[in-house]
This record gives sequence, structure tokens and C-alpha cells, in this order.
Amino acid sequence: MAAAAVAPPEVQKEAEVIPWELFQQKMTKAGLSQAAQDAFKMNYEQLVAGVTGLVPDSEIEPVQQLPRLEELHAGETADLKDLLRQTAVLKLNGGLGTSMGLEKAKSLLEVKNGKTFLDLIAEQVKHTRQKFGSKVRFVLMNSFSTSDDTKSYLRKSHGDLLDEPDVELMQNMSCKVDAATLKPAQYPENPELEWCPPGHGDIYPSLLGSGMLDRLIADGITYLFVSNSDNLGATLDLDLLAYFARTDKGFLMEVCERQSSDKKGGHLARRKQDGRLMLRESAMCPDSDKDKFEDISLHKFFNTNNLWVNLRKLKATLDASGGALRLPLIKNKKTVNPRDSSTEPVFQLETAMGSAIECFDDADAVVVPRSRFAPVKTCNDLFALRSDAYRVTEESTVVLAAPTPPLIKLDDKHYKLVDQLESLAPSVPSLIECTSLTVKGPVRFEGGVAIRGDVALTNGTGKPLEPAIQLLVELRSSENEESQQVAGWALLCFCETSPALLRSTSSGHERAIAAQTFTALVRNLDIQQAAGETGEAAAPAGSEPKHDWETSGRGLCRGLLANVFQIADDEGEGEAMVEGLACIKGLLEDGVPLADLLDTLVSAAFDEAYISKREDTGLLAKMMRDAAELGILQGPEVVEGMRRVLCDLDDISVDVPKEPVYKGQVLGGLLAGGGADLAAIAEHVRTADAQPDEIQEGVDTMLVGGSGAAKTIGSLLQQLAAEKGEEATSEVWGATGLHLATFLPAGDREDEEELNKLKEQFGLQFLPEPTALVPAP
Repeated sequence: MAAAAVAPPEVQKEAEVIPWELFQQKMTKAGLSQAAQDAFKMNYEQLVAGVTGLVPDSEIEPVQQLPRLEELHAGETADLKDLLRQTAVLKLNGGLGTSMGLEKAKSLLEVKNGKTFLDLIAEQVKHTRQKFGSKVRFVLMNSFSTSDDTKSYLRKSHGDLLDEPDVELMQNMSCKVDAATLKPAQYPENPELEWCPPGHGDIYPSLLGSGMLDRLIADGITYLFVSNSDNLGATLDLDLLAYFARTDKGFLMEVCERQSSDKKGGHLARRKQDGRLMLRESAMCPDSDKDKFEDISLHKFFNTNNLWVNLRKLKATLDASGGALRLPLIKNKKTVNPRDSSTEPVFQLETAMGSAIECFDDADAVVVPRSRFAPVKTCNDLFALRSDAYRVTEESTVVLAAPTPPLIKLDDKHYKLVDQLESLAPSVPSLIECTSLTVKGPVRFEGGVAIRGDVALTNGTGKPLEPAIQLLVELRSSENEESQQVAGWALLCFCETSPALLRSTSSGHERAIAAQTFTALVRNLDIQQAAGETGEAAAPAGSEPKHDWETSGRGLCRGLLANVFQIADDEGEGEAMVEGLACIKGLLEDGVPLADLLDTLVSAAFDEAYISKREDTGLLAKMMRDAAELGILQGPEVVEGMRRVLCDLDDISVDVPKEPVYKGQVLGGLLAGGGADLAAIAEHVRTADAQPDEIQEGVDTMLVGGSGAAKTIGSLLQQLAAEKGEEATSEVWGATGLHLATFLPAGDREDEEELNKLKEQFGLQFLPEPTALVPAP
């Protein structure tokens, strides 16, 4: 809140001849009520007079004792029903939340369980009405910036409330004042920028000038509860309502006890001159009294902006003061176009509604728990609110579920705006056991993360990483030798358990994230240095682990690829495959020793994944094609991988007759994608299970002898034709010079009926075949 400075003498002299009519004409033309004009005039007169608003400690007394909410009791239900009929709930809804990057009413921001502030507020009102059978009135104080969006949302989600009388109280507009001339600011390029919000102290002239104050009183409404729409702790408390009615106060302010984090903010005090309560903000405190201002043991209480107003007494007070409350001026100096610092300087004149406490001779305050003051001002607040540290009750109130509110400090560079937060935290971690969380740099939070105790995460890479990585990186980079040992040991444990962790995930995306986590660990912790030439890593005292990093890397690859196939119905699974392979490529580029990666990929795909999801041959072929495209495997390696796959097919086909068909489909898919050569694959099909010295003229391999080779090649060609067409398949097959009969067992090669059976089984009648059958080479 900006301090109100004394106007320079020369400006004051010029201001004396400025006709008030310039402002009056402008506001009248804009349709502002007489009450709005009177309130602005009072503020303007303070500006021209150079009123500083400073309140030294010598003029006030600390407030030490106040009633507490826990000591109050509502009384009988019947009495409450009658009180509720005399009560209206008003929510301040004029803010856009621009500090969080929002461009619409802040109350329309989703905060919890898919519900917005406005949803929860509306449901609270409806619940109270239903529970007590009494129609408490509901009012939203909108601004010209929030009115359309808010009413549109209400019409869609809570149309019954929108149909009620006086559901909207429109905030007035205030003229910007030229800082040099103290005349109405001019900005012809965009005249709308000549106006600004008058602050929530405008509630009083808005109620009076709109006629709503008189209408509410005429309808029997005496008690008005006012609070900010982004403070979900500010519910209609029946104990407070009963207390307010019983004491017949004109004004009641809810206050909380100041903590060290509140010492820079304003406090409640009692003015010596007339004994009235007042608010002293930091801009109202002389520099000489700053130490006392920040002494929370001296000035104990601050304003929550939850206020209770007796409308009849407000009306009487306004009448007695000529239609406008004399509230302390808040003067903010800005440029007429806030997005262009080269435009003319202006003053924006505002007031705060809580400062009206000094306008009532019978005003009081009551101490409430911190739970009634839970505004969402930053993404830190939103992050905590969206977590399990808070829960929504049946009454649609948000209450603390954790023992204490977690203290959240997110890096403004990466989390200040809502869209930044939602990009890096699509799933807020569990904070129910968190005391504090500090994040520096971009840390991405996915599902299944729990933060416990006091946690600090730092990522200096500039690229979003997972929380587990940050903790290990921080430990590893610590100068503390024990922390480094813990980091090394934790890394070993992660490597050993990563396949199991992957198996427990529920989506392809999460599996890819797990692989990225391992890759990032390698990059940030320098795996080769940690492992050393002998493969050893640091461990806690008393243990001497020797770790095979190569085995860990292979285990991670197997776990990643195997689990890509376990949930074949996941959306974006193909994308997850590419992400996972890219992570494996990252391991290689970061120097992870992965000898014989080809064997790892092949065995992972066919030994684990293929067994668990035998039908998904297309995805298996895609894996090998993607591996080739990413440069993880070269063309010859892909073909060699297929040869290894076929090596034990003769044994498998005895127990699983369809196995050759499935393997053929994978090979066909691989060929269709350009990942291998048909002649080379076909030769591997014929010789795969044999030792080099067994591959000779006239000697069948076991795969051929057992008819597995014929089924494999038949299935391969069938798949190739399905993807590339019969004509293309016929052409590429003819170019090889091979014959289907070559792959039949020796006893069947000259049997035309057996050849036709094979063609018919796999729909290969289109293939060019010689009239005479040929023996095996």
C-alpha cells in the first residue's frame, strides 16, 4: 500500500484554482451516483490538502484484549433461523487476479476438486438455506471487469442464484488524477484507462448510491457479512452472527493474531483522541515508529477483511456524515497506461472497507482462528489448497486436513502464474505430512509424489526434473560427506528397484517419466564418477556395496520396455514408446555402460513384453523400428536382433503353436517400416536356431524341420502384404529369388498340396512361384 505523500507547495497552489466541476462533470457523464461522487470528492480533498495520514504511536494505544470466537455460542436453532432471514452474505468479486496471470474474475479459478471459488461460495449459501430452511440473501460485488464473466458462469452453473433480486452490487469507477496538474487524467488513445477501481472501501457508496442499502433494509435485512471471494475460510459463522446480533454493534471486524510473517502488514489499534478502534497500515506509520509497528507482542492483531455490518446503523452513520464515510486515503502513483511507463504519471485514489471501523463509535473486533483467513493470493497458496493438506466438507467449506498449514515457497520465475503452475504441477503432491516445501528452479510434480517434513528442491539445469532427482542431486552436491554417501546409496537403490517401480505405474507417460528420472540422475550425479572404474559407489558406513551399473541400466531398459506392453489400451502408448527409447538413447549419450544393448532390447521386447502381451505384434515391430530411427540400433543390428529372436523358436513352437505366426507378424511389420531386408530376414528364419557348423547343404535346422520356419515366413509375408499391398509384396519377394517350399520340412517340399496349404493359410496365392518345386539349398 503506497504512502500518502504531501503534495508539493507549487502543486497545492495550482490545485486551489482547479474547479471540482471537471471531475463532477466527468463522473456524472459516466453515470456515477451522487454517493460515488461524494466519496471521491472526500478522497480528492485529502489529496489536494496533502494529508499524510501518518499515525505515530503517541496517538494510539495497543489493543491487548478482545473476545474470541471459541468463547461465543450461537444459541437455539429457532433463533438462528430468524437471524438468517435478516442476514445477507456479500462477497467482494471485483478482482481479476492479474498477479497470478488471470484475465477473468479470480473467483472463476478452479481451486479444489474441479470447483471454482464461486462454486464453493454458492454451494455454501445453498447448504445454509437448506439446513435451516431460511433464505439468507446472497450478493456479489462485481466490477466492470468481472461482471460479465461472473454472470455468465452463474447462469450456466447456478442460474437459480442469478434470478434472485439484488444478487449483483456493481463497484463504482474512480477517476485517475493527473499527478502534475491534479486534473482528471486524459488518455485519448484508450479513454477506459482514465478510470480505475476505487478499492473495496467503495462498498459503502455503492450500497448507498445503488439504492441496495435501502432495499435490503426494507426487506428486513439488518446484518451484512462481507468477505473476499478468494478467502475460502470466510464462511457465514453462526456463532459470530448470533454474537453480532446480541451485542447490537454497528461494526464487527474479525482479526487474527499477528505472527512474524505478518509484522510488515497493518494492525488494529485504539485512537487515544476518541477511544475508537482503527487500522494502521504500514504507509501510515512514521519511520521513527517502525520498530514498534513490527512488534507483534505490542500490536497483536491484524484485519482479516471479514466484516460484519449492521445496515441500519450504517445508514444512520452515512446520513450523519453527509452521505460519505471519511476513510483514510490510499494514494497509488502509477502511469495512466500501466503497461507503458512512458505515459503520464497519475494518482489512483482508493480506500479500504476495513478502515470504516473508526467511523462507528460502537465498533468491535473478535479474534478468530487462522483457518478463517485463508486467501489465495499467490500460486503458493493455490498449490497448497489443491493438495490433500486441505479437504472440502459436506457443507462445501475448505478446511485444513493437515496438523498445520504447509508453508510453500515456489520459484516465482517458474510458478508465479497459474498456467506455469499447472504446466509443472499437473498433479499436486501429497502435502498432508509436509511442514514446508521450497522449490528453486523448474521441478515437475506428477502423480504419486508425497512431500514430508521440511523439503527443499533445487534444479539448476533449467529443464523440468522430478522431485526424487532434486533430492539426490542436492545430497550428491553437498559438501557433507555423509550426504554424498546417502546420495550414492540411494542412487544404487533406485537403479536396482527401477524396473519394479516401472511395473507399478499406471500409464505409458508415467513409465516414460520414470525412465527420464533415471537418465537425469545419471546426468546430474555423474554416474561414471560415482561408479568408478570398478563399478563401486559410495555407501553408508558399515556396508561395502559393489554395483554393476551395466546390469542396472539393462534392468531399467527391460523394465521400461516390458511395461510399455503391459497396458496396451493406454492412450498415447506409441508416444510413450518413443519417449522411453529416447530415454535409453539418453543413457547411452550420458555414458551409461550398456554393453550388448541389442540383446537387452530384444530380450526385453520378446522375453518379457511379448509373453505378457503376445497379441500386440504391431507395437513390438514399432519398438524395433523406432530404435533404428533414433539411432539406438543400426540396420544390421536390427536384423541380428531378429535372428536372436528366432534362435529358440523351435522349442517355443512345440508348446505354443501360434508363436511362429506372432513372430512373423513382428518381422513383417519391421520390414514394412523399412527396418530390415527381406532376403536377410528370410535367411535368418531358415538358419536361426543352428550353430554355424550345422548350416550346410542338405541339412535342415530344427526350426525348418519343425515347420516353424514355414509358418514364420508365411506370417511375415501376410503382414507385409497387409501393410504394403499384395503387388509390392509380390515384387519384393520375387526379387529375393526365394521359394516358399524352401521353408517347408524336407518331406513336404515336393508336395504341392502342402505348399498350397501354406499359401491358403496365410493368403499368399498372389506370390510368384515356379511350377516345379525346388529342394532345400
